[in-house]
Order: sequence, then C-alpha cells, then structure tokens
Amino acid sequence: MIEPLRDDCAERYSAFRVKWAKRWDYGQGMLRKTILRQLSLRPDIDYKDLWTDKEERQIAARCMGVCKEMLGLPNERLVPDDPLEMLVAADGDGGDNFLDFIRALEYDFRLNLMCEDGVDKMTTLGDLVRYVNKHQGELTLAETCKRHRIGWGCSALLWLLFASLTACLYFDISGMVEAVRNNSVAWRKVLGLAIGLVLYGIAILVVCAFVADWFKERKAIREERQKSEKDSSE
Repeated sequence: MIEPLRDDCAERYSAFRVKWAKRWDYGQGMLRKTILRQLSLRPDIDYKDLWTDKEERQIAARCMGVCKEMLGLPNERLVPDDPLEMLVAADGDGGDNFLDFIRALEYDFRLNLMCEDGVDKMTTLGDLVRYVNKHQGELTLAETCKRHRIGWGCSALLWLLFASLTACLYFDISGMVEAVRNNSVAWRKVLGLAIGLVLYGIAILVVCAFVADWFKERKAIREERQKSEKDSSE
C-alpha cells in the first residue's frame, strides 16, 4: 500500500524553519520539495491493481503523463488517493501550471472541468479520473475549441501587432540601407539595428505561433461544423 502524498514539512524540517518559511511565504517552495521527494522515493507501481477499470486506467495514464509534463514531476508514480491540493502545491508556479494541466485534460477528453461540479468539488486524483471517465465527450470539438480559442478581439490585436512589427522592421532596414548608401553609418545605429532585429524576430515568432494556433482552431471548428451539417443532412 503506497501512502498518498502529504505535507511532511514539520517532520523533515525544524519548527523554526517551517515557521520562518511560512512567515516569508516560502512555505509552498518547501512543500514542493517534500512532494517531489516523496514521488522520487516511490517504487514502480502496477497500475492494474490501482485502476481496475480499463477505461479509467487509460485516462489515469494520460492524466499522469500530462501532470508530469506540466508540473515538472520526477515521475508518473501517482496513486488514486493523492490529494489534488498536493499536486497544486507541487506546481511551483502559483497554480498556473496546474490550471494548464486541467485545460489540457478538457481539450483531450472534450469536457468542462471548471464547471460548478467540476475540479473544485474533487479532493483526490481518483475523483478526477472518475469524473473524466463519466463526463468525457460531452463537448463537441467545436465547443472544445471555442472554450480554448484566443478570441476574435485578441486575434485582431495579434494581427495588428504582427503588422506593426513588420512595418517597423521594414523601416529600420530601409533606414539602414539608406545610411549605407550615404556613407553615414554609425556604430550606434548598427548596434541599435542588431538589437532591434533580435527583438523583432522574437516578437514576430511569438505572434506567428499565436496566429498559427488561431488558424488551427478555426480549421478544426470549420471541419466540425461541416461534419455536423453532413451528418444532419444524411
């Protein structure tokens, strides 16, 4: 029997150190270390004994894989009785990565975990897996993409930012070419252009990534709509 993850800071550290950590809001970092340590000390697990239902076992494997990736855990040796609050504490990023983990499960299994009876009402990993098994597929692909899409306003802002960065880059390069022709190139201009090119390049790559994601989601929604219309017509 594997003991669930727990807060053992008081056992591992002195009372003074724990009190000092909580006083300066470092308690979460200390708790994260103890949770990672507990996971690293766990033996290999036979998941057939932990998850008797085949469907739940597959969902649990996916949950643990995403959780390991998102939270930076040393392994996937999680058990059904592990409290979700311990996974939140193991985040190390204030819970943001745990929310990304929940959103990834929503997208993979097409369900809404942030609803009234969702993740806020769950206490353990087993509760999460059973909820996903019961409610998976409740959302269509279009509805799932809609929950996770960037949004029209944000998309328009990204397009505007992309156009502005491209225009600024064009004018900078044009000014540099003109300076070279007039033999009036200064090292400060060259350095400024080099730094500008690097910053513009990074910004444009980020914007392109968001725009590509926007196109992907729009395509997925369009294909889902066409499939639904085809099914209804038949």
